[in-house]
Amino acid sequence: MVATEEPRSATGDPLAAASKAERVFLHLLRWHLQKNKFVSPNKSRAWAPSVFSAHPQSEGIRARQFEQAMTILLDQNRIEIRTHGSMAHRRQHIDFPLGQDIYEDAA
Repeated sequence: MVATEEPRSATGDPLAAASKAERVFLHLLRWHLQKNKFVSPNKSRAWAPSVFSAHPQSEGIRARQFEQAMTILLDQNRIEIRTHGSMAHRRQHIDFPLGQDIYEDAA
């Protein structure tokens, strides 16, 4: 049997840590979008988990935890992947679903 390390909160609860990572992911995505800074779902210099883990408001959450949060949020349709740029220079970025106000913190 292989042991895997799950992210844990200060109380040791992996579900609380996952919930925190999702909350902070959404907060940082909103922060970046408000400043017209796209973050990517693809591993690159703009990969959201890496960008967010390096941000001063990351609350100590690591890239691996943000990656798991991104997967959950995509599965729940709370975030989506969009394409932008010209046909010759297509790029993908993470955004909120159309119609959702990015200036309003989601509960």
